[in-house]
Amino acid sequence: MLSSLTIYFLLIFIPIIIVLIGINLPNYLNLTEEINIEKAPSVIFKYFADLQEFIKWSPWFKNAKNSRITYNDDTMTVGNQLKYKTTNRSFEKTIEISHLEINQKIILEIDFGLSKKGNIEINLVENEKDKTIIKWNFYLPLGNNPIERWFGLFIKHSFKKKLKKGLDKLKLKIENS
Repeated sequence: MLSSLTIYFLLIFIPIIIVLIGINLPNYLNLTEEINIEKAPSVIFKYFADLQEFIKWSPWFKNAKNSRITYNDDTMTVGNQLKYKTTNRSFEKTIEISHLEINQKIILEIDFGLSKKGNIEINLVENEKDKTIIKWNFYLPLGNNPIERWFGLFIKHSFKKKLKKGLDKLKLKIENS
């Protein structure tokens, strides 16, 4: 049986170790993924730049049926927004197009609510005639809180897996249309 001194030592020592490790973890979450699609960038572009198309394949909107989603009237323009509120959460998420280069690049700013903001940069690179490499980069600052840094470490794998699944779904959708 452990002595009370050992228990007190562990109750103090373990949290200190967790915090010290957390302080040294990255203060951002950065995910990159690439996929080849056998269509021209002009065919693919709308699936990222039109937010109404974006939610149809995006893995993060899989359960969108139970949510309230609103859009601006403008599609495929800088400033276009998608607002998303799930029925079981009190905060609203916003995705806004902040940069567009037709058939080449899209940058989406994401406000997750609760003062968390990140971005997605999507580059469409034509590598052969009617073949495109999609380069996806997701960036989320985690700040200085060691708990948020641990959170970033733990969700990185599941986010990447979900992103890969979504891009594979998009590839099937585009190549079979």
